[in-house]
Amino acid sequence: MKSIFKKMVPLMLAFVMCIVSVAIPAHAAGTINISGGANGITITPGAAPDMTDVSNAYDTVGDTVISKGKTVAQTITAVCTIICFVALFISITKLSTSGSHPMQRRMAIMGILWSGVAITLFGGGWVVVSFFWNFLSP
Repeated sequence: MKSIFKKMVPLMLAFVMCIVSVAIPAHAAGTINISGGANGITITPGAAPDMTDVSNAYDTVGDTVISKGKTVAQTITAVCTIICFVALFISITKLSTSGSHPMQRRMAIMGILWSGVAITLFGGGWVVVSFFWNFLSP
């Protein structure tokens, strides 16, 4: 039983690291003018954005970041919940095949308990992210 969890924990960590390390490109406004001549290379920036007008800053950036964060959080919690369901079914199978071996039976029951706790936590996290996200955001 411990070998299954030893294999699944690094798998879940690797999945979370892959999701977290997704690069989000930044887009700059304006153009950069590069000109060269006998005097050398001249680089002049284009029109800079107006940094004093922040009236729509949250509307444009905040909505994008919050919606992407919600999608990532929903995906992570859903995948972790599915993985925990698989671990639960494996533990139930081990319990049914343990027969009269008390040690294998105890390990299978502990696996069922841990899988149930993990399903409860990840499932609750998914519910919080999916249904209550708008209440948590400003």
